[in-house]
Amino acid sequence: MNSNPPSGTRRPNVPLFKYTNQYGLKTIETSQLKVTPPNEFNDPFEFSPYVSGGVTSTHIQRLIGKITPKELFEQMKQDGLNVGTLDEFEKFLARAAPVLVEHGQQMFERTYDEMIAQHLDVASRSVTILCLTQEEKNILMWSHYADSHKGMLFEFDTSHEYFELHSYFRKVTYSNSRVPFDPNQPPENDSKHVEAIALTKNQVWAYENEWRSLFPLDWCHKREHDGKALFFIDIPHNIIKRIVLGYRCPRSQEDDLKKIIADKKLSISLERAVLHKTNFDLEYISIT
Repeated sequence: MNSNPPSGTRRPNVPLFKYTNQYGLKTIETSQLKVTPPNEFNDPFEFSPYVSGGVTSTHIQRLIGKITPKELFEQMKQDGLNVGTLDEFEKFLARAAPVLVEHGQQMFERTYDEMIAQHLDVASRSVTILCLTQEEKNILMWSHYADSHKGMLFEFDTSHEYFELHSYFRKVTYSNSRVPFDPNQPPENDSKHVEAIALTKNQVWAYENEWRSLFPLDWCHKREHDGKALFFIDIPHNIIKRIVLGYRCPRSQEDDLKKIIADKKLSISLERAVLHKTNFDLEYISIT
């Protein structure tokens, strides 16, 4: 399977947000946003389809048919193998074809199973993912992705040309079953399979209401933090239009953020989350 990101662009038609922890201040300071290789997500099912249908004899015959007996004969001779005459070699292939197909099926089935098992690492050598959400006031996401409400929430300006020219955001689909990968499919369907694999998650994650865009790894800046490689993409300085500080976000971070916004002359509105007086809910109040 090809792990390249889908081609084309798509502007999201809904407001999008990102919950962030200690990287929030750095994002505003550097105009760089953290992205994640697929093998570093907390869900082990990410980018992990299952092989469906098995490898058929038709599939093997099609693969074998991509090289003619004469081409194979010449290659084997060039490799120093004693294959007799071309006529003898063609007769051997005719007799051996059923056995080759049978053993080829077993070999390719093992190969595809191994490929699926390794797919996360293979994909992570070429792409990273930016995950955004439609959820603006999700207490679970504040807890999980914003350092237990000590971080912040970004709202992006999805009308910005960046979303038209430099990204390909698609909405994640939630399902109770993994995406099937059929090794017999024609190659022209590969991109659809890659997109489905990248955009399908377990139903238990549906509360995240997630949107994703893939970015080539060679677009990213690499930084080391506590012995771990982190990856970041450049974003326009004016793509973030609102920041909400978490209920537990330290006042010192608020002061630092206000200074960065003032120094860089950014037009970003600031709010802070407060606890609703009667409900299990959050309210956002302006602090500018």
